[in-house]
Amino acid sequence: MHRILPLILLGLSLTPAHAAVRDDLPALVAAFVAEERPDADQARQAAISECIISAFEGIGDEELATMIVVDDFEESFDNLLEAYPEREDIVETCEDI
Repeated sequence: MHRILPLILLGLSLTPAHAAVRDDLPALVAAFVAEERPDADQARQAAISECIISAFEGIGDEELATMIVVDDFEESFDNLLEAYPEREDIVETCEDI
């Protein structure tokens, strides 16, 4: 029991951080889209952002936290496609919006 309790507490302390990545994802994506597509109007940027977020749907908080690279969101796509190559069609669709 003495060994299990620290592991449980560690798990509980990680959960909010993992959830924070999911909570921050819309802002991270919006900033990425604004930087990459400054010529797109606000409605188009919002559509692109929604598309990109959909590519990350269904991924658990813990995996998402390891996948998202805040400083270089482009790398997040590489991580996504490495883990889920079948989502490449979604990413390509987002690029075409």
